[in-house]
Amino acid sequence: MNITKSNEHIWRNLYEAAHEFQKLAPWKWMYDDDLFGVENPADDSIGYCCVMGNAGEMYALAVYLGIEGLRSYWETSDTAVTSPLSAMFIQKCLMVSFEETKYLEDEDKKQIDTLGFSYKRGQAKPQFRDYSPGYAPWFINEEQAIYLTTAIKQAIGVAKKYQLDDDYLDHEEEPEAYLLRVCKANEDGLTWQNKWEIPALEEENENEDNTNNENDSKEGKGKVIDMASAAKISWAKSNLPKQDSVFLVDLAFLPTPVMGEERPYYPQLFIWIDAESGMIIMPEDDIDEIIYAPGEFENNYLKAFFTQLESIGHIPERIVLSNEALNELLAPIAESLDIELHFDPDDMSLQMAQMMMMQMLSGGNMLDPDLFDINPN
Repeated sequence: MNITKSNEHIWRNLYEAAHEFQKLAPWKWMYDDDLFGVENPADDSIGYCCVMGNAGEMYALAVYLGIEGLRSYWETSDTAVTSPLSAMFIQKCLMVSFEETKYLEDEDKKQIDTLGFSYKRGQAKPQFRDYSPGYAPWFINEEQAIYLTTAIKQAIGVAKKYQLDDDYLDHEEEPEAYLLRVCKANEDGLTWQNKWEIPALEEENENEDNTNNENDSKEGKGKVIDMASAAKISWAKSNLPKQDSVFLVDLAFLPTPVMGEERPYYPQLFIWIDAESGMIIMPEDDIDEIIYAPGEFENNYLKAFFTQLESIGHIPERIVLSNEALNELLAPIAESLDIELHFDPDDMSLQMAQMMMMQMLSGGNMLDPDLFDINPN
């Protein structure tokens, strides 16, 4: 983000707030599970703040944006459910971290020079990033800088009170409630106060379900199995034999980002792995047919599915997957082809297969099936 005379105060305020937070060093008495929320005055949304650094590895403040951001925090924190490989792709937050100069990008250094800040030799410097699911960390924009400044200032106040009272973030009657810092506008600006609230996760899920039900009633099953899909299903039944095989199927992020129109993203690979042989299934003609930018797969999953089906040359008996969204997408077409879908969100086999696949893609297309516990029968 270029700094101009008209927006210089925004970036200066951000850096000054970060310097104050760094000087306070609240990671000395706070842990990364001491979450609290800060309202965004611009749109009334809530960002959930996480102070990092108690373990001495990374010093930062992450602000997880909304319910989706809070979910991403929980998922990345629960290593029993989410692999480290997957966790790096799903975060939704703004972050200020304090880095050695060698880890700063040229844009970071340019901002610091433009604003005229100087640091002692070896002193860590603020770095501001936007983490969005499926995308590589990227520079924040002006609007994000304004909110992150607000969040940092409120985090300083919360951290000081927590230092004096380690029960400050605990609600006796509602242990699942989070302390929120919310604001009201008045003639003098904004007045901040505390509010306790349990995140409305169930309510959001109900709204999503109601929306999906309404869409189903309006558009019907034909939304998924349209005429083109029906034709492909008919072709597969007529031309591909049914075999007693099992495939691990997932939509996995590749760890190397590529540059998109506005920022780098992690491509998603629609992977099929033969559970018996460990072979990674790849199209003969063009691997791009099963690689997608974030958000693209939902509009192309039928083409990707039949591309992989043609690659294996038969209709399998069973498909194993742990991705709920993928399970919902593939369920109608699998039913039409009489393929059993085995969905288990806690199945670690796919996560292990993903990690092995990343290591093998550069040197071959075979995985050792004994390295993950899959029963092909």
